[in-house]
Parts: sequence; C-alpha cells; structure tokens
Amino acid sequence: LILAWRLGPSRAATGSGGATERKRIVRVVTLAAALVPLAVGAFVLFAVLHADRTGNPLGFLPHGPRSQIEAAAGVPTAGPGEGTKWRLEGFTAFFKNGVTDRRTVAALALACVAFTFGVYWVERRAAAAASTIFRARLRDWL
Repeated sequence: LILAWRLGPSRAATGSGGATERKRIVRVVTLAAALVPLAVGAFVLFAVLHADRTGNPLGFLPHGPRSQIEAAAGVPTAGPGEGTKWRLEGFTAFFKNGVTDRRTVAALALACVAFTFGVYWVERRAAAAASTIFRARLRDWL
C-alpha cells in the first residue's frame, strides 16, 4: 500500500526521462515480486485440487521435479521397484461430520467475501460523500 502511494501515477516525475526509466524498472521489479507468490499459490492450489481428484498430489509432475520437491520436503527416496505415493490426510476444522464441516467453512468463506464487498461499498459511498463536500467547499472558496 505504501509503495502504491509513493509510486502511484499522481506521483509522476516531471522532467528528465531518467526518472521515468527508473520508475519503469521499479514497476517491473515490483510486478515480478508480486507475481512470484501468486504463482506459488496457484501451483499449491492446483496440486491440492489434483490430489483431491486423483489421490496423488504431485502425480502431474515429471519424475525429476517431483523427486526434487520430495527431497526438499524430507520424503525418503523409494527403493528399486518402489514408488512414492502421498496421501493427504483430511481433517475437520469445526465438526466431526465432514459434510457439516465443509458447509460451515463454505459459509464462513462466503461471509468473509460479503464482508469485504460491504467494506468496499461503504468506502465507495464515503469517498463519494467526501468528494461532494470537497466540491462544495471548493465552490465556496471560489
């Protein structure tokens, strides 16, 4: 948020082209830094969904990358003629009944999304009211 405020379009430098070029480099680096966690999150989400459907979390990867990830996670290497098959253990967060628990988690997620939209809606209305007051005061001053 602070970077957006400091480097936003209203803070554009006037004058030399060097400042603009530096700003472009900063924006590219910032974009890359923001996309890395997004890509990691997308990969993890895909792996979890794949594991849920097939029962093999890393089954979509070739042997080399899968072995590297397993080694990084501390999974022992499989012996000759053996393979590694992971099973993700499910658990319930609120209730012992899995269906009730999933519905509760879905309802909480929906409530969080609704709350987020509500906050943005109130903020939009507050910004519109502040804008109206500012325009009225500006008209009084002129």
